[in-house]
Amino acid sequence: MGGALARQVSELSAADCAGASRAFAVCRVHDERLFGALASRLRDAEVRAALSPEELGQVLYGFAKFTSQDVALLDMLAIEARRRLHLMDASLLSSTLASLAKAGITSPVLTNRAAQLLRRQAASPKAGKAEGEFAEDFNTLREQPAPACNLDSATVRELSALSMAFSKLQVCDRKLFDRLAEALLRSGTAGGRPPAILAEPGATLVNIVHAFTKVHQAPQKLFGLITRTLVQRPEQDLSARDAVKLLHALAKVDHLLLPALRERLELALRPERLGELGVFELLKLAAATRRLGLQLPELEAQVSHVLPNEPKDSRAERIPQRRPASAKRRKQSARKRKWAW
Repeated sequence: MGGALARQVSELSAADCAGASRAFAVCRVHDERLFGALASRLRDAEVRAALSPEELGQVLYGFAKFTSQDVALLDMLAIEARRRLHLMDASLLSSTLASLAKAGITSPVLTNRAAQLLRRQAASPKAGKAEGEFAEDFNTLREQPAPACNLDSATVRELSALSMAFSKLQVCDRKLFDRLAEALLRSGTAGGRPPAILAEPGATLVNIVHAFTKVHQAPQKLFGLITRTLVQRPEQDLSARDAVKLLHALAKVDHLLLPALRERLELALRPERLGELGVFELLKLAAATRRLGLQLPELEAQVSHVLPNEPKDSRAERIPQRRPASAKRRKQSARKRKWAW
């Protein structure tokens, strides 16, 4: 199928290119000939202009899935994403940014405009109403369509993915992440209901903390609510790997561990659970516990078991050590040696 599509690539429309790249990426079939043909087809400006925001996200996902090295094409697709930014919802925006991050494409203009678009939503409803009245009274401003990406109507999963996408691109914008934290706290609170984040599993809560700490952001209200929720959850809701990820994230921002959270993490990382961790997870855990002052006596024994110390060679002790080389002195010239007789 890939060969047939590659032979007829000139007849493929923009929607066909998007569907083919998405389908082959989902099935994990890396057909270099097909993706090379799709790349040549997508270099046509008319084909790229015909892509809808959803189709553009599918193309980016397909090429980023196999870490495409066609930087020129990915840069042109990033420009198309910038033009369709106001048409993307939270899920599509997070998928687009995550695909660019996976492909190694940094587009400061795109990320800055996306951050500015989300920061503008922090305006109060009263201020928006006054601006509308001003436009109606003086007929100087036209009504602008609301952006498709509305953080207040996004779910917790969409906000978590959006936060992770910005953090993967290393967008260190404090106002943006404060806005995301407010949206996470307000999600699902319509009608006096509790925040929807309280019903999320422990892995999702840990991923939210991980996303914020990747850019060294630690909103106190959000982190306080997440840690209190994790403490109240049953034991099986927080696995050993999630506990390691949480500790590693909190160590980046030097978060203070409350006694209840400390006991909860020690329970999740008891000796029989340390065997589930790999080498890199054990090293991350050792560094995080050392920085946060968490005592895990069995951790050192587990690290020594997985990474035993290199045995000393007995022959090295019998080999005489080399004498240190003396400082080199410049040789005197023949004229100076003659008068030194």
